[in-house]
Amino acid sequence: SAPQKPPEGPSVCLDRFSETRGTAGLRGGPKLRGTLDMSMSVQPSSGKAIPSGAEISADEDDPMVTLPNLIGRGALQLRSGREIDRSQLLQAMEAEFPRKRRGGYSTQDLDHIALPRRQPENHPPRLFDPMTPVEIFGADATWRKGRVTRVVEQVKDEFDWENNDVPEASDYNVFYNVGDFKMLNEEDLSLPMEFLVKEFGLRPFVWQQWAMLRLEDRIRFQQYHPRDFEELDATQFGKLCWQYWLAHPANADFKALWENHPFKNYLLDRVIHPFNLVDAQTDEYADWNISNAESISVYAYLSFLGSGTLVCAIILFIQISLPVSLYILSLQSQDGREFWEEGFCTGNGGIISKTILLAVMLIYLIKVTPKELMNFLRTAGAIENAVSRTISLRRTVWTQGDDTLTMRFGYALNVTMNTAYASLVYGLNIFILFNTTDATDILLNALAIEFIAELDEEIAAADWWDPERRYIQAGTVELTIRSTLRMHLLEDYREFCRVFEIDENDYQNALSDFRNLSLVDEQIAHRDAHDVEYAIDEEDSWWIQLTELASETGNNRAFDFFKGKNTSFSSVNFRSIYRKIRRLIVSEREDLPGPDVIFGRFYASYCWSKWERVMFLPSLPGSRKLKGKRSSYKVSSVLHRPVLHDAGVRAMMDDDGDDAAITADVEPDESQTTFMGRLRSVLNDRVYRTLQEISVVLSFQSFVVSIYNSVKRKERFGVLFSILYGVIEWLAYLIDVSFPLLMLLAVVLVPVCY
Repeated sequence: SAPQKPPEGPSVCLDRFSETRGTAGLRGGPKLRGTLDMSMSVQPSSGKAIPSGAEISADEDDPMVTLPNLIGRGALQLRSGREIDRSQLLQAMEAEFPRKRRGGYSTQDLDHIALPRRQPENHPPRLFDPMTPVEIFGADATWRKGRVTRVVEQVKDEFDWENNDVPEASDYNVFYNVGDFKMLNEEDLSLPMEFLVKEFGLRPFVWQQWAMLRLEDRIRFQQYHPRDFEELDATQFGKLCWQYWLAHPANADFKALWENHPFKNYLLDRVIHPFNLVDAQTDEYADWNISNAESISVYAYLSFLGSGTLVCAIILFIQISLPVSLYILSLQSQDGREFWEEGFCTGNGGIISKTILLAVMLIYLIKVTPKELMNFLRTAGAIENAVSRTISLRRTVWTQGDDTLTMRFGYALNVTMNTAYASLVYGLNIFILFNTTDATDILLNALAIEFIAELDEEIAAADWWDPERRYIQAGTVELTIRSTLRMHLLEDYREFCRVFEIDENDYQNALSDFRNLSLVDEQIAHRDAHDVEYAIDEEDSWWIQLTELASETGNNRAFDFFKGKNTSFSSVNFRSIYRKIRRLIVSEREDLPGPDVIFGRFYASYCWSKWERVMFLPSLPGSRKLKGKRSSYKVSSVLHRPVLHDAGVRAMMDDDGDDAAITADVEPDESQTTFMGRLRSVLNDRVYRTLQEISVVLSFQSFVVSIYNSVKRKERFGVLFSILYGVIEWLAYLIDVSFPLLMLLAVVLVPVCY
């Protein structure tokens, strides 16, 4: 698109601590006079600071001045002779620390996105300049709009300051601040998807669907195997798939566009991001590695893997039946207090019992209440640890509706039992203790409830359950694959064509010799799995042939190595038993994957012969078939759904029943119109996002989306389950939010009235 003139007025940005690495800024027109870029490179441990200098320039007539970290009184006199007064500093401060928070960027801002300016010698390149519109992939596993407010250029700790005077470009780490989100890595930032789609079209995102299926086909749950999910470099495999796709003869037009496009690496970074996330989930020291988490519930296994139903059912029965039974027994006990008849607040209890009861209430206040609050925030995805991040990723799959009914049931249990259940069971225990006269019984009942409440986590931590936590870690990798894939599109070719802007006639002609036009075809997938024509590299070709040879010669060890073992997380796997019986009856050598097999759940979509004809069909920007469709920044909400809010719910349920387009228009200023808008103006982004996530549930938005997904998938039982769970989730959040206040009242009232 033709560059447009930037908005009038000086563009001033404080960039005090700076690190860099190739960037994108605003393009179009000369740099405005008065532009201020306060940059400073710092090395925290040594305290040495290296001024960035004033060599950076947009052009010779109007240099881009870099200010040292010096702020004097009144006006500042620069070496270039330019004077910057207090009003410009106030404008710069407001740009980085706005008092009113609005949307991240507008559609007009996307027209000015450009490559970053040249950096001075010995400084690393940047990916993004200050004020660049970006999207952030945060701990909530959602792409959010924002603007880069500062680039932090930090010298690595291993740099030898004694023998090196000035660090070189390779001696820096580069981080970015986006609003209240600080020190973000470049892997978690991207140019807006709307901009990338307008520049490159939707064909790369069709490739992403195919590539994620290729990743699942390549990866294994087979410890000490070179393709085991902990050993395989997913990012490098993604780049291998990209090169295979890019070099395909049918993709010559896109290759020509991509190779000459200035933003080609930004596109590659965006479509490769799920592969980076898989590597982060298997990296021992990464924030996404759940194997290092202190506590994981057995319900999380059912939520992530869709397996372990029997054990979860047993633990659920124990955790529900025991507290209720204890409460009923306390009411039926002859030694119990008849406070229902005598009144609640009698105050005639023994001093020893009152003391023990007060101690238990104080334990609940200083230990249980903070713990349950943290569990609630972790379940709501508001804490930046591995469990909270993974639950947020799981919620993304829930919102998309691309999980199974078993996984949905597990997700509902995981959320409910880690929020409302603990609050309810501790609240119920207060009544049990209040109705107990014996001091020893008070203490024993308190300990019993503590054990029951944590039983699900105790079982998950047992050595026999998941000793090295490989199963739960594999489940998180599967969540990344599942959250990227749009299986409902692969099942319905008409919906696939609509979302990816493919002409239905072209699609039908491409697959004219197939009876099944969808991209879920187990028969074709089984045939293509043995065809070396669809191998993406030489290794793939050899392994396919060696698998066939091992099968023909009956070499089971070689077959398991080259083909892989089908593994499930279940003590009694009825599907696996059925497959083994079927192999004995029909004399099949190969045990085919299925929906219960880890890294084999989407086997029916491995129909590579169909993908070879389909994934090059989306037209490129500027083609006749896309005339008028790419004139504005629009991306189907099926591919790019922003954070849930009222407008998002209306967009998903428009009058036509189709997914509405999500545009990059700036969010309206709600600071004077809504309660959440007023909160946004006074809270930082992280706190506001946490409250926003809670409000999504309490305002029934999550409830509406869940029902909508079930209706759209035509799931009768799913609709009933979504209605039931929606009510339970709402009550769970309400109880957990009010639990701290109830505990404060209980600490005072219960011992006094006992």
